[in-house]
Amino acid sequence: MTISLTAHDVRLPDLTALALLALTLAVGIAFYGDLPAEMVVGWHVGLDEGVRLTRAPRPVATFAVPAVATGAYVVVRAVALLPGVRDEVRAARFVYDLAANLLLVAFCASQMAVVTANL
Repeated sequence: MTISLTAHDVRLPDLTALALLALTLAVGIAFYGDLPAEMVVGWHVGLDEGVRLTRAPRPVATFAVPAVATGAYVVVRAVALLPGVRDEVRAARFVYDLAANLLLVAFCASQMAVVTANL
């Protein structure tokens, strides 16, 4: 059994998504050594205007966002393959791909924000 890749197997939105996932992971790897052992991952402002911080260990805080982003993209792509959804997605493929990639941009931006806040 041989597997061949044709022009229809790899699409530009998929390559863009792969690049965004790689960038999200690369941000964490590039600054891993410079990050503190306990990282701030959440900022919560209460009604009394007090700020609470949520902290997580460096490995969790650094690699949770790329893992969740990858899982979210797998789910988005899997949903597009469901029989009832496939035809609807085909009709609006550009919009679906744009929404999926914007989701990954949001994950990448949140990864950058967390890493930047902890440097």
